[in-house]
Amino acid sequence: MPKSGRNIRTVVAAAMISVWAACAAPPVQAASEAKVRAAFEEADNNVDGNLEVDEFVAYIVWRFAAVDKNRNGFLLPGEVANVSPEEFREADRDGDGKVSLGEAVGAKIIIFFDADTNHDGMMSLAELLAQQNSIAGSKKE
Repeated sequence: MPKSGRNIRTVVAAAMISVWAACAAPPVQAASEAKVRAAFEEADNNVDGNLEVDEFVAYIVWRFAAVDKNRNGFLLPGEVANVSPEEFREADRDGDGKVSLGEAVGAKIIIFFDADTNHDGMMSLAELLAQQNSIAGSKKE
């Protein structure tokens, strides 16, 4: 759950944008690494240096709500910055031209399990950065 003083809407939407932006970026460099690090620390509600799956999902929900400017429960291409049309279509599993919260969580939860390379049920910042570099490297090829 979000840190004290934050409502759930304030906590969920930053995750999705940060993660989408990180996925769309070239290999994690100084500026994007700082953004990923800041998003990770913001999502780490229990401040243990790892993200459990519930923290990761809560952060996605929070980021979704923050990005959903018209509060209709869906994200439209114009509402999501730093996401290519291809990435948006991939997240839009039912092809209706908008991304629901369920679709957003489904698209992003893969990142969690891909990044958890030691399979301890938690994602460390090092695991996330390595996974983001791997994605960026594969997009170049």
